[in-house]
Amino acid sequence: MISLLVTGLFLTGCSSLFGGPQTTTTPNEAPPSNSAPPATTPTESEGKTPPVTAGTPTFPGDMQALEGALSEPSPLTYKLIPVDTPKGTDLNAYLDFYIEQNGSPGKNEVWLLIFPNDGHNMRFVMGALLFEKKVTVEQMLDLARNHYFPKARTGDPAAGLADLIRSVNQIVK
Repeated sequence: MISLLVTGLFLTGCSSLFGGPQTTTTPNEAPPSNSAPPATTPTESEGKTPPVTAGTPTFPGDMQALEGALSEPSPLTYKLIPVDTPKGTDLNAYLDFYIEQNGSPGKNEVWLLIFPNDGHNMRFVMGALLFEKKVTVEQMLDLARNHYFPKARTGDPAAGLADLIRSVNQIVK
C-alpha cells in the first residue's frame, strides 16, 4: 500500500520527490515525540530522530509567491513539512518512517517533506485524488524537475514550490 502512495525521485545529483498545491495549508506536524527512526537511517547511530520543524514553514526565496500559490483555490490540501536531518540521511527511509508514524494522507492531501540540510531535496506522498485525476508519479516527477528543482538549485526553493503547486493545480482543476 505504501508503494502506491510513496513516490521517490532520483535526479542526477539530486535525490528528491514532490507533490503540490492547496487551498488550506496544514503546516508542519511533528511525529510523536516517542517515535524512533527506522533502523536503516543514518540517524540511528546518533540515537535520535530527526525533528520536524514546528510552526509555519519558511524557505529561502520568494515566500510571498509560495503563500500566494498555497492560497489559490484547489481541491488539494498541501502539508509542507521541513525536516531537519543530518546531511547524508537516507531520505527514502525517513519518508517510510514518517508514513509509519503518521499514516497515509487523506484523499485530497499532498504531503511535501522538504530536507533543507540536504539541498532542499523533497519527498512527497500523494492522496487518492491525484490518482483519480489520472496524475501519475512520472507526471509529478516531471513537474518537480521542470518547476521546483531549477529554482531550488539557484537558492529559491520557495519560488520553486510556488511554481510546482500552481502547475499541479492546473492539472487537477
